[in-house]
Amino acid sequence: MKKRVLIIHPALAPYRIDLFNSLSDKSELFLVILRDNLIAQEFNQAELKKQLHCDWRLILTGFGFKAYVFRFGLLKLIVEFKPDIVITSEFNVQTIQLALIKDSFLLRHDFKFLTLIDDSPEVAAKPRKIKKVVMGYCLSKLDGLLLGSDKVKQIYSDLHQFPAKRIAICPVLQSHTSIRQKAARSLPDALAFANEYQLYKKKLVLFVGRLSKEKNIPLLLNSFANTADAGTRLIIIGDGKTKRELAHLVQELGVGDRVIFAGRHEDSKLYAWYLLGQLLILPSLFERFGAVVNEALAVGIPVLVSEVAGAASLISRPEEGETFSPYNQQELEIKMKKWLSRISALSRENIRLKPCLQTTSLDDTTTELIRFFENL
Repeated sequence: MKKRVLIIHPALAPYRIDLFNSLSDKSELFLVILRDNLIAQEFNQAELKKQLHCDWRLILTGFGFKAYVFRFGLLKLIVEFKPDIVITSEFNVQTIQLALIKDSFLLRHDFKFLTLIDDSPEVAAKPRKIKKVVMGYCLSKLDGLLLGSDKVKQIYSDLHQFPAKRIAICPVLQSHTSIRQKAARSLPDALAFANEYQLYKKKLVLFVGRLSKEKNIPLLLNSFANTADAGTRLIIIGDGKTKRELAHLVQELGVGDRVIFAGRHEDSKLYAWYLLGQLLILPSLFERFGAVVNEALAVGIPVLVSEVAGAASLISRPEEGETFSPYNQQELEIKMKKWLSRISALSRENIRLKPCLQTTSLDDTTTELIRFFENL
């Protein structure tokens, strides 16, 4: 008998679709979505919903304030679906709701209660005061945790006293097969970008993400200005509040002809940039995980990633890249220079899928999750 799994998730994002589909292949999965889009950045929800292979429902009845939402109908849903496993996201309102529901005398159905947490080691080790109080209550009610890496698992086990045997590893992973199929289909867009931005005979460094303070893009720009030669281009893919000041810094540094603000892209146009890129750099000061690291590795792009990002755990072999301190510009410059020396300039022939560098398999991860559910 397959386990009946109910996932209550804030909103659909591209980097979670493959996880839901993979779990759906191995269990009877029902997905509940609580927002019609993410708060920090919006995605094409109609396209994402087409990609879902599981049963799902959007529940908007209720109320909310900023990132916090309360939704009606969760108790009724549990009574109807009769799940073996219920999974919420983070220590949020729904996790508190489910803790209260499980304790309620109204509920005549028992289930194992878990939450999926994207904490980086730094975030896990130093929770803010309010979160610490909420976390303490939730941990006393939860049957299990799904965490992003072994380092975070050790912190929750040692520092927060949650039993290690009730913790499973579930990083923010997409299927490397799925990513590579999307990238392969984006070749026409990649060729168009190469011509539009005159990228042939250039080395290409990518940044993909929101243009916000925590992404630490000034460190990247300063390091690039001191390290890269005239034949290298930094492609900044994203949009956000700091775009104007970043554009001003680019001019101050005298690299306006070598830095391209390509704007925010999704789907085929985003993967077109991954086909073109030769090195991805994520210098974040704060990053719960960093899905772009998984995406880059899957299409064969090595990564320099901030050591505070959860996705730093994906760098396990020398060919995959390196981690660095987001507070140490000299360290980033040394590593950037080393990796740029290994890159060949872009040509029509090397606009193609490179060998996959991703070693952590989503299918293996979800197989282990199902085993973990059974052991609970």
